[in-house]
Amino acid sequence: MAEKAINANAPMESPSFKRRRSSIMKMPEAKRYKCLVDAIHKALSESRKSFDTRLAVALCYGENASIFAGGGDGGEDDATEILANLIDDVLERTNERVRNDIQNFLKNERVNEKLLKIEDIIDTYDKEEQQHAEAEESDRQSARDAAGQSKLPIGVTPDDILIYNSYQIKLKQKKQLLAQIASVEAEKEVIERQIEKGRNAILKATEEVTEKSNNIGRTADICSFSRAS
Repeated sequence: MAEKAINANAPMESPSFKRRRSSIMKMPEAKRYKCLVDAIHKALSESRKSFDTRLAVALCYGENASIFAGGGDGGEDDATEILANLIDDVLERTNERVRNDIQNFLKNERVNEKLLKIEDIIDTYDKEEQQHAEAEESDRQSARDAAGQSKLPIGVTPDDILIYNSYQIKLKQKKQLLAQIASVEAEKEVIERQIEKGRNAILKATEEVTEKSNNIGRTADICSFSRAS
């Protein structure tokens, strides 16, 4: 009865939350994510192993380490072992906390999901490249077969036909590129004419302003001369 009461009072999960939790639980682990996590764990482990706690205690305390053993009556070796074990415990807990912090950061930043998308893009690209290569090879083979079955002039081989077809394709692409270049050049000339037209308009406006300024100056000189007379 108590268990039923507890379950009855438990907060209800919304359908969207359940779907989101289900998707998170079912999400596969990206290969690069696993490599990243393994590399982090390896780095932490190697960093921990590189620190010799017993040597550190001996260097820091020396003979004075004996005061930490058995109320101060223990030997130096026992004291060093006690201190080293304490430091080992602290380092292990620190490593575990750092490892958990890194894991939480990776989850909060959705690193696995992003790496999955990257891997999906790479896989899709590789498949498309493979399909494209297979299609090209199939086309070449079909062309060879067709050329081999047809009556070719003396001295002409199926490879000659393929080379000629490739040349025609490249020639067509060249013509298309030249047409695009010509279009760009035409647009460039139009823009240059517009710039030149704007430059001339600015120059004309500047000359008009200068002329008006000179006229005002001459008028002012005439007025000053008249008053002086």
